[in-house]
Amino acid sequence: MRSAEKRSVPNMRKSERTRAALVQCALQMVCREGFNSVSIGALADSARMSKSGVFARFGSHDELLLDVLRLHHRIFTEQVVVASLQKRQGLPRLQAMFALWAECSAADSGIGKLYLKAAVEFECGAGPVPAELKQLISAWQDTLIREVCRAVDAGDLAASVEPEQFVFELSGIIYAIYGQTCFMRRSDAVNRGLQAFERLVAYSRARMELQKENQSEWVAVE
Repeated sequence: MRSAEKRSVPNMRKSERTRAALVQCALQMVCREGFNSVSIGALADSARMSKSGVFARFGSHDELLLDVLRLHHRIFTEQVVVASLQKRQGLPRLQAMFALWAECSAADSGIGKLYLKAAVEFECGAGPVPAELKQLISAWQDTLIREVCRAVDAGDLAASVEPEQFVFELSGIIYAIYGQTCFMRRSDAVNRGLQAFERLVAYSRARMELQKENQSEWVAVE
């Protein structure tokens, strides 16, 4: 019994390594050509494995795509969220997050583009994959909202800033960067996106200064 258990451990680890390699290969396919390019057969051809061998690792096409989404989320989190943690909470960290998000949304690797592509491909979809996608995007948006709240609490942004609206506008800038980079092939899209971010921040700060002036006027009148 013990020898059988010992033999099963390395086999299990090899199976896990194979599955991880297949997910990595599938993620590369998605980044290049979108989710519609990934099927059990296409992945088998790309990985030079049999279809039955690939299917045995996942059990279904949906399970394969779910693994791809989760791997992407881990990589995206490392490249954008974790990399920005060295900055102070509030506006400095929010600026770092946005800059990294913008850069990876325009990068050839396609890591930052996957959420944008997937949102279009699964626009009218139902099932576990669109549901997981919505959950992961919501988690990312919640991260941004929390950082906007911290920026407001730190006095970096006006108290009147609505975090959800601020993040909505940030997302609009990212979609513009994506479209201008991928379709229009503009090399200045990221820089223009960063300028748009600074305009959004400047507008908030102008409102903050106006609020301070109004408060001062009320104090003077009293």
